[in-house]
Formats: sequence, structure tokens, C-alpha cells
Amino acid sequence: MLTISPLRFFTALFRISSTTSIVSLVPLLDGTNYYQWAIPIKVYLQVQELWSIVGENETAPKRPAALDDTAKDEQKAIYNTDMAEYRTKHETWTLKDKKAHGTILLYLSATIWAMQKAITAGNLWSELDEEFN
Repeated sequence: MLTISPLRFFTALFRISSTTSIVSLVPLLDGTNYYQWAIPIKVYLQVQELWSIVGENETAPKRPAALDDTAKDEQKAIYNTDMAEYRTKHETWTLKDKKAHGTILLYLSATIWAMQKAITAGNLWSELDEEFN
């Protein structure tokens, strides 16, 4: 039998109900309601632990510098370890960025959505802020 602690159950229940109620407070950005849109969408992204991507506090990880042909075995081993770490971090960052970017797009009116060309969530937020704030 699968058991779950009461604390975990209520934490999960609170997160679901909080997320649902926050989402219902986020209007579509139509170009005239930036302030009514920006605060609830920011709170929602914070609850989903995605704001660090949008606020650009968390940037994409930097790829390790490539080795040249004269690299020694020890350098190659360090590089391989660094590349494995980079791939893991980059995959995690990319997933969070796509979630944040998609969430923001879902709360844009069709007209505004069609005008957006930003590739990352941080760039999208900056463009919207610059245009409508």
C-alpha cells in the first residue's frame, strides 16, 4: 500500500488549489491592461518556479571551450566531465525556459501573440514590458 505523509498531501493540495486560483486571476494581455496582466502572470510564474528564467536571473549555461588537437588525456577527461554537466544544466534550463515562454504566450491576445518574435521567455517579457509598460 502506498502511503503519503499528511504534510506532503496538504502541500500538494495547497499547490494545486493555489495554482488554479492564481491562473484564474491572469487576464489575457490585450495591450491596454499591462499592469493588470503583469503582476498576476509574474506571481503565477513564481509559483511555478519559472520566474528566475523570465527575470533573467538564471541564464543559459555557458558551453565549455572546445579543446584543440594538442589536449592531453587529463584535459580531455575534464572536458568530457564539463560537457556532461553542461548538457544536463542546458537541458534543465531549456525545459524551464520553454515552460515559461509557453505560459506567457498563453496569456497574450491573438493580436499580440502574432507580433512576438522573442525566442526566450526573458526576451519575450522584456519586449512586452518595453512595448506596453
